Amino acid sequence: MEIATLRKKLITLSKFAPQQKTVIAGNIKTFYLSAGKGEPLVLLHGAGGGAVFWGPVIDLLSKHFQIIAPDIVGYGESDKPDAPYDKKFFSTWFSNFCDSLNIGRINLLGNSQGGAIAIQFALDNPDRVKKIIFVGSAGLGAWGISPGAMFKMAVANIFPTKRTVQKTLRYLVHKTDSFPGDDGINYLLEVIRSPGGKLPFLNGKGRSVAPFSSDQLSQIAHPALIIWGEKDRILPVKHGRKGYEKLPNAQLRIIPDAGHTPFIDQPEEFKDIIVHFLKN
Repeated sequence: MEIATLRKKLITLSKFAPQQKTVIAGNIKTFYLSAGKGEPLVLLHGAGGGAVFWGPVIDLLSKHFQIIAPDIVGYGESDKPDAPYDKKFFSTWFSNFCDSLNIGRINLLGNSQGGAIAIQFALDNPDRVKKIIFVGSAGLGAWGISPGAMFKMAVANIFPTKRTVQKTLRYLVHKTDSFPGDDGINYLLEVIRSPGGKLPFLNGKGRSVAPFSSDQLSQIAHPALIIWGEKDRILPVKHGRKGYEKLPNAQLRIIPDAGHTPFIDQPEEFKDIIVHFLKN
């Protein structure tokens, strides 16, 4: 089944109605979802997924902000060029994406690899970020991704089958019944199988999620919020605590009964934390 067809099914399943658009960011065709009005809040998803997995919270957050959620280059329905897929590559793409939408200063939220991209973008473009939110973010602590999760993700990227992708699911969410079932699994599978779908993993070689130095993190002076699922099996809570110690203007919130994607496990609580941080 085509990725676009699965995306439409997942949107229907999540019961939200975003605008679904495509722009050219630099020379990269980029698909994105948009909903709501007001101050822009841009959501950067983790590796392997797509903007559609923000479904549980896009509708909730769009009542307070203009939500913009791109399929990051290399994922979803965006282009998947033969490129290095390191931090600078992602940051340059995201800068071009913001230019293409003519958006100025933004509130920026990144999950997992998306958090590392957000850090690099804030380092490269400090004046373009108002507040920044890290959710189970890579790059904040020392190396320490769960070996089991790393192995399962490597197998799923090299040998993409429904079975190998399904085995990564228990590392992504704590409440597996909150994940959109076979349609969600098939979406992840089709993204990897699409032309260029393996390149972020094969070309990137983990560079996009490598830890930032203490000196780099100390330069992120923006008001920052770190959110972590207490049951995160990919990046344990200690990574969030390390980030809290290193970022000069950070708050830390740990969500019980939630894993690496707390916006799927606990969408209402996740929304409340975001709104309180950005509105106050």
